[in-house]
Amino acid sequence: MKWKADLDALVQQTMRLVKNVPDEHAKYMPTLSVVEEVLIGASRSAGTFAPMVWPKSEREEIIERVASFKAHQQRTQHEREDYYTRTIAKARNLLASRRLDN
Repeated sequence: MKWKADLDALVQQTMRLVKNVPDEHAKYMPTLSVVEEVLIGASRSAGTFAPMVWPKSEREEIIERVASFKAHQQRTQHEREDYYTRTIAKARNLLASRRLDN
């Protein structure tokens, strides 16, 4: 557990550095108990890892992507058809109103 030794060395080095801080800056420095709490909390959480989530197989990922692409294409096609229908209806209404005016 080399990381624990490295952590302890870092803490000792930091504490020596803190002792050399002039008094006017000392009021901004955290107390030793606060530093210890943070370090203890960090060392506790350092040993726990989230469970490993394995990616899906490449085949399943490809199937999902193709299905998503097809759904997107169908939505786009439906939007185009809807737009065409609305545009043609407006044009026909405009032509019909012009014929009635003449």
